[in-house]
Amino acid sequence: MHLITTPTGTVAHHVLTTLLTHTHPVRALTPHPHHPRIPHGTPTVRADLHDPATWPAALHGATSAFLTWPHPTPDHAADFITALAHHARHIVYLSSATADPRAPDPRDSTHGHLENLITRSGAHWTLLRPGTPAATTLRWAPRIRTHRTVHSTRPHPGGPLIHEADIADVAVHALTHPEHHHERTHHLTGPHHHTEAEQVRILAQVLDLTLTHTAPHDPASAEPEPATTTVEKILRRPARSYRQWVADHATDFR
Repeated sequence: MHLITTPTGTVAHHVLTTLLTHTHPVRALTPHPHHPRIPHGTPTVRADLHDPATWPAALHGATSAFLTWPHPTPDHAADFITALAHHARHIVYLSSATADPRAPDPRDSTHGHLENLITRSGAHWTLLRPGTPAATTLRWAPRIRTHRTVHSTRPHPGGPLIHEADIADVAVHALTHPEHHHERTHHLTGPHHHTEAEQVRILAQVLDLTLTHTAPHDPASAEPEPATTTVEKILRRPARSYRQWVADHATDFR
């Protein structure tokens, strides 16, 4: 049985619904079992990652887990992962491209600290390190709706934005084909690098809007993150483009 923590999260929700669609046994661990983003009829246990007394019922019978850590600090993480590894033979963890397992203070890199706990837990593990999510551009939605403008307060190098559904599809592949993912760290990005100006142009084209883009210029701004082909190699299909992501989220900008 696949245990899904934080099932209302952007990626975890896709993982849960995909597993349900393909009739894999699942259980959602959440403090909000009646949340509207949890499909009706999903096996659910009310539990909180900060409340150890709620864990046993959620963990019992789990053979694998998709773990997201929704808190900014790793409080209770060590105890939870120890308890999880006692049941689950395989833990797939949604980390971050910025995770730093070498950070001396766990609070300097919660993702890095969680990675260390998981890789030392005794369970098989898979770490997902996605780059910048395409969903970060939802920050522009309010001004696009009201003023048809995108205004940036600082230079941004852009990047190969990744669709949350691709992260979820890789996670599902790791859960359902674990033999291909044991003790692997996957660096995930979208297929193409787009500058911020190119992202705005794609938004305008897909939404059929005339958008004004203003941003400061800084030739010394940070280096953009490189694109990887990991999604394509694992799923044996091209990664979803930013254009596809905008089409999937068009109503969020209107």
